[in-house]
Amino acid sequence: MVNLLLFKFTFASLNLITSIGGGYLPTLLSNHLGSFTYANCFSGGVLLGVSMLHMLSEAAEDWIEETSEIDSHSHSYPLEFFVCGFGVLVSLFIAKCLYSETSHNHSHSLHQYEHDNEHDNEHEMSTLTNPNVSKSSSIPYLILIPMIFECFFAGVSLGVERTLKGATTIFIAIVSHIWTESFVLVTASMRCQFDSWRQRKILVLFSISNPLGTLAGILFDQYGFSTTKGTILVRSFCAGLFLYIALVDLIPEEISSRQGNKILKFLSVLTGYSLLAVVALAHG
Repeated sequence: MVNLLLFKFTFASLNLITSIGGGYLPTLLSNHLGSFTYANCFSGGVLLGVSMLHMLSEAAEDWIEETSEIDSHSHSYPLEFFVCGFGVLVSLFIAKCLYSETSHNHSHSLHQYEHDNEHDNEHEMSTLTNPNVSKSSSIPYLILIPMIFECFFAGVSLGVERTLKGATTIFIAIVSHIWTESFVLVTASMRCQFDSWRQRKILVLFSISNPLGTLAGILFDQYGFSTTKGTILVRSFCAGLFLYIALVDLIPEEISSRQGNKILKFLSVLTGYSLLAVVALAHG
């Protein structure tokens, strides 16, 4: 038991380090602005993969397992897909109703930024990193909140595991994609011209959620708390949020922009999605 706890804390620490490391990759890419639009497209593919192949898939599996022993009527209702669709609608309401004006201003600033790049190549990095440019976009927070929940519950699944083999398998599944999620978060923050302090704050909030989830899972296992139904609802809702961000906001805007080659940008999306597909296949 002591050895298993030691391994769990070691795994949680490695997840923390990997997450922070992935969050610093966009900063390195920002020194090569031509690569930054491809990083955004890659992030969109990762979000799509996390939504469809990770969150929604696992929510569906858990819902079938949870209801198969109760009654066939509950099993026949696609609750996980209903909640996922609700997540899409909530994202639509937030982005288009609550933040419609600020989203318009942010979109305008991005187009103006692209136009300026055509005339002054040296102005690229100063515009990208300028802390006085629009910071009102809600997209990084729309990504952050569900990712924190997803990462927290992934940590819970590690914490409640009672075998070393099972804990190792879960750790491999988490560490293989957690860096991509922190990469997405920081990329979205840079894309919205957040200053470095806000970028680090978002990265830290996300990175500590997994170790906290692992600790909570250890406590849940010790005191016999069940988290399956809550995990199903959270994962399904977060899958809807990520679907909206990837397919409505992030990918279309980046591919339609004048920076970079459209084919290469699409291939960047495909690469991000394929990476999560490989992770899901290995996990399965």
